Amino acid sequence: MRRVVFSSSASVYGNAVVMPMREDSPLNPVTPYCIAKAASEQLLSFYGARAGISWLALRFFNVYGPGQPTDAYYTSVVLTFLRRLATGEPPIIDGNGEQSMDFVHVSDVARAVGLALDSEVSADVLNVGTGIQTSVAELADLLIQALGVDAEPLFRPRPVLVTRREASIERIQEVLSWAPEVPLKEGLATVVEHLRRTGALA
Repeated sequence: MRRVVFSSSASVYGNAVVMPMREDSPLNPVTPYCIAKAASEQLLSFYGARAGISWLALRFFNVYGPGQPTDAYYTSVVLTFLRRLATGEPPIIDGNGEQSMDFVHVSDVARAVGLALDSEVSADVLNVGTGIQTSVAELADLLIQALGVDAEPLFRPRPVLVTRREASIERIQEVLSWAPEVPLKEGLATVVEHLRRTGALA
């Protein structure tokens, strides 16, 4: 039997009214990227039923961890902040910094993908997150502490597309017996260690 595990995104929810974001929450994608992810889920559902394909779609929240390219056009806010701090520049935060994300470590994500591949459950979507909101201002403080530098974030007044993210992970716990294992502070330390070991961070 053919098996597909699709990498979807929490961005399909857009700005959810109710927290945490559940798999049956209304979808409200707000960018072409988000729309493409939502449409891909629907196409997978259609072709899965038509061709008898076994599939799961995993809605990743804010994935971070060692090994992500530091020079990529689209990179995580974690690496963006670290890059600036490493050159003596303060992290720049859009808005007031109260917008939140649900940061999930890449090792937890990889484990979820492996479990999804091995599972016999099909035709379902599952959130992959931690169920914990962390504001962007809190993230900046954690990274400043991790590097041991003296810095204060700069706040740039401008609107943000998504103000809050928090995954409901009850469904993935039930279906795949998966739960996140890497706390944010510990996970950020793995990123800093990797960047220092590879010479990308002094």
